[in-house]
Order: sequence, then C-alpha cells, then structure tokens
Amino acid sequence: MDSANMQQTLDASVRAVEQLPSHSPETIEATAQRLEKIGYSPMLIIPVENVARFTKDDMIREMQRTARLDPSDMAALGFTEESHLDAKKTQQLNLLRYHFALLSRLRSDDPEAWNEVSELYQDD
Repeated sequence: MDSANMQQTLDASVRAVEQLPSHSPETIEATAQRLEKIGYSPMLIIPVENVARFTKDDMIREMQRTARLDPSDMAALGFTEESHLDAKKTQQLNLLRYHFALLSRLRSDDPEAWNEVSELYQDD
C-alpha cells in the first residue's frame, strides 16, 4: 500500500465523518459515560485517548494527524520501517472511521448499535 492509497483512504474517511449527524455535547458526554460503565475501548492500531468524547471535528483532526505521522513518529509507537507504515496508517484510518460511525449510531440511540456493543462488552 502506498501513500496515494493512504491519502484516498483519508479523503474517504473525512467525507464519511462529515456526513454523519452532529450531536450535542450533552449527548456525547452521556454516551461516553454509558460506554465507560461497560469498559468500552475501541480496538485501534494506534492508541487514541477519549475517542468516545470526540466530536466530528475532533475525529477529522485525529485522522489528519494519523496521516501525517512520519517514520520517527511511527517508530516511537513501536512500528518499524519494515512494517509498511502507510498500510498501518490506512488500517488505523479505516478503524477510526468504523468506530466513529458506530459512536454516531450509539449517540443517536440506535438499538442495533447498542446490541452490537453489548455483545462485545457485556455478554459472556
């Protein structure tokens, strides 16, 4: 995977986030607190703090930051030159897009989204 593909993924991810509904700060916080109670932590390649409290703008900034990571930044995160850095960043962008879309559904109180999270974090 090359940087052109990673840029395409960034562009598509930003467009996808922009198309999601916006939520009030109160809804974002209430959803984050509910998720914290069940130990929700999205699986990402590169750790990101407080994703559950991200606004659309926060997520777009995180996606752009991910795309700008240089080899020394990636090395500090434990990735080596041989690990196809652009591919790792592309995977991270796809995961960020997926998890933010899920968060948006949770914030909209989509029962299917809550069932999905419940299956992952609460059911045995």
